[in-house]
Amino acid sequence: MTFNLEEIEQLVAEHEEIIRVLIVATQGSTPRDTGTRMLVWTRGQKGTIGGGALEYKILDTCRQRLAGGNQNPLLISQPLGPGLGQCCGGHVKFVLEYFNMDGVNSIRVKTTDQTIYGRAIEKDIDGKMVQSFPPVENLPVIKDGWLLEQLVASKEQLWVFGSGHVGTAIVNLFSKLPSIEISWIDFHEDRFPAEIPAGVNKIVAADPDQLTKYAPPEGFFLVLTHSHDLDLKIMEGLLRKDFSYLGLIGSRTKWSRFKQRLLGLGHAEEALNKVKCPIGMRDLGKHPWQIAVGVSAELLEHLNKK
Repeated sequence: MTFNLEEIEQLVAEHEEIIRVLIVATQGSTPRDTGTRMLVWTRGQKGTIGGGALEYKILDTCRQRLAGGNQNPLLISQPLGPGLGQCCGGHVKFVLEYFNMDGVNSIRVKTTDQTIYGRAIEKDIDGKMVQSFPPVENLPVIKDGWLLEQLVASKEQLWVFGSGHVGTAIVNLFSKLPSIEISWIDFHEDRFPAEIPAGVNKIVAADPDQLTKYAPPEGFFLVLTHSHDLDLKIMEGLLRKDFSYLGLIGSRTKWSRFKQRLLGLGHAEEALNKVKCPIGMRDLGKHPWQIAVGVSAELLEHLNKK
């Protein structure tokens, strides 16, 4: 997980003030890992730290602090035992941070041209000075009173060509991830569903294959249109780009035929071997949502590696 100032700014604009909950250290069996975050405002939340009694307690603490106007950061050390009615047996450390628009603007000034956001988190819930924590390989890390996080880079770009059942299911799934920007492309307005998930860029293009010249480098691309001819044209354009992931809906037979035609158009076999077709996981089934779940797992694996 990274520190996403744009996400915080958007929620502050909607709710005026929020508290960001971040898991900064774990030990033993815990519902979620270090780096997991949850954003809380008076009447809502975004994200989860695992649900159950632990989350309920943290939500209650956040809302008490919002109601009381407490803007100081807070470090909480919480064992997951009988006191919470849980049997995980682990231990979790949280940092709770308050944000309003003044705070967002201050961070934006401080972090210009920086990749790491560091700030002092000096006292825990008992008022004790933070001592050392076991070293961790990746950020976030909290040590000697300082919390360090990687600032979120520009969002990963996911382009979905085709707004049929599979495309709709995939877009609905990935629209929940704040680190991904989705461009959803089809040739006619009527092909899209009536409701588009918030934040998704809907693009109506009479010739979707012509958009491939503007495709972002190292992007993630899914080709799911109604037409084999259009699929081939889009693939031909995308293969001229450096891509992180390129998936094509269809059978092995379809891809075998496409591959031969694309080789004939001068595309290198090395690039063609990077294409994923069929997409999804066969064992999950062929229903659009089953395909979408399989594709999402593949994409998340690539995103995490990147």
